[in-house]
Amino acid sequence: MRPSCRSTVMHRLFCAALTLCLLASVSSFLGTNAMAAINSGAYGSVCWSLNTSSGELKFTGSGEIPDFISCKPAWMEHCDSIKSVNIGKGITRIGDNAFCYDGSSCPSLSKLTLPSTLLSIGSHAFEGSALKKVSFPKQLETVGSYAFADTPVRKLELPGSVAELGKFAFSGSELTEVVLPDGLETLEAG
Repeated sequence: MRPSCRSTVMHRLFCAALTLCLLASVSSFLGTNAMAAINSGAYGSVCWSLNTSSGELKFTGSGEIPDFISCKPAWMEHCDSIKSVNIGKGITRIGDNAFCYDGSSCPSLSKLTLPSTLLSIGSHAFEGSALKKVSFPKQLETVGSYAFADTPVRKLELPGSVAELGKFAFSGSELTEVVLPDGLETLEAG
């Protein structure tokens, strides 16, 4: 005997309701911390993970965080929720537009941890963020154009290893104190 259409529909509705109840009970069992959205990915040998609940964005691996010229970094989908960025040891470069792409910045980004291995910070990398203080690693060689433009950075002390400071690197910031290294070879106008 073949079941009627009505009993098949009722069976499907029952299964759907049962599935929803099961999902709700699992969610309450795991709690809110376990339900925090974590996004992750990789660009070459550099991996990233974002905990949207805490606002912490971490980078691990080695090599360069790439330039983002014609495509937006995946983490920028959550740029409003990023509060801190931790760049792990082994990362040597932060690419252009890494945290400011096509007019969108990370307005809540107020804490930045840079590794001793970092050699270069690309153009527009942290433009428009809420960074008030940046501690540069001793091996840093280059800071790109507009890298920290329109941020509330107040004190700038570049390490002696910095040889190039791009144009308008700190334009629109709140600088009150600037210490430039003796070895600075290129200081672009602006």
